[in-house]
Amino acid sequence: MGWLITKYLLTAAVVVIVSEVAKRSDKLGGFIAALPLITFLALIWLYIEKQPQARISNHAWYTFWYVVPTLPMFLVFPLLWPRLGFWLTMLASIGITVLCFGLFAGIPAIILGHIAHLKIRREPQKYKGAGFAITGFTLGYLSILTTIALYHDPFAGMGLR
Repeated sequence: MGWLITKYLLTAAVVVIVSEVAKRSDKLGGFIAALPLITFLALIWLYIEKQPQARISNHAWYTFWYVVPTLPMFLVFPLLWPRLGFWLTMLASIGITVLCFGLFAGIPAIILGHIAHLKIRREPQKYKGAGFAITGFTLGYLSILTTIALYHDPFAGMGLR
């Protein structure tokens, strides 16, 4: 229990430090926030807790791909704030991030799911987890379809509203 509390405190300290530094210097605060400090801590926690090397490496790999869909939010936020105010800009930023995750995370899920499924079918003695692979590419397809459905108004321009 003490280890868990230590992890919470150190991880929370990073967030507090970033916000306090940002009060004094927006550039330095942004720079520190952009550093993968939380990822470094997570990798350290996984290593100290004796997780397998593959799990730690996968964490770094997936973190990279999950950062990509968040990047457009950082570009749009400063443009929207003067027009919408802070809270609506936050809401719009969340919407943009969800949209990007639906598109950007769905595509790798489809590709990697199919690659994994193909490997499993070719070498079933060596690789396991066909259900996970199928679930991965299926959720990828569902993610993209859901994103399209949420952000596309099928009745636009038809005079049905």
